[in-house]
Amino acid sequence: MMKIYLMNLLRQLKRKITKTEPLMISEDFSYYQREVPGLFFMQGARNEEKGFVNGLHSLRFDFNEDIMLDAIKTYVKLLKFKGSIE
Repeated sequence: MMKIYLMNLLRQLKRKITKTEPLMISEDFSYYQREVPGLFFMQGARNEEKGFVNGLHSLRFDFNEDIMLDAIKTYVKLLKFKGSIE
């Protein structure tokens, strides 16, 4: 059921979604989830048309701040789906 909900959510956001293989990134999130259920997803920032092409740890990194609104909308819709907020 959650997978269907997420696919519908992604269609609503009208963004390109790229499925990746599991990554060994240095996040402590998995330790937090031992105690409290949670969700972790990666928000892409690359936009070649606007010149946002440098990686996160580059001195030249920049991004379109509008993508943060998409991330917030995604979290809010998930929280509503789970009944955590109205």
